[in-house]
Amino acid sequence: MNLGYRWFLGLSIEDPIPDHSTISQNRRRRFKDSSVFQEIFDQIVIQCIELGLVDGEVVVTDSTHIKACASEKS
Repeated sequence: MNLGYRWFLGLSIEDPIPDHSTISQNRRRRFKDSSVFQEIFDQIVIQCIELGLVDGEVVVTDSTHIKACASEKS
């Protein structure tokens, strides 16, 4: 599995990984009325600004369109 994902979650290579929906389901259900995810995001942005990684003057986004292979009939 992705080593970056394991590192971020604090998992060793032997640890089982959670189902892919665990984080999104917690966010949607358990933290529905919470601002914790916005607060975490804001703190990450503040740290990036303090470290000089971003300054807010230029914003670049990737708007690449990739056709999905969702159905062979469509």
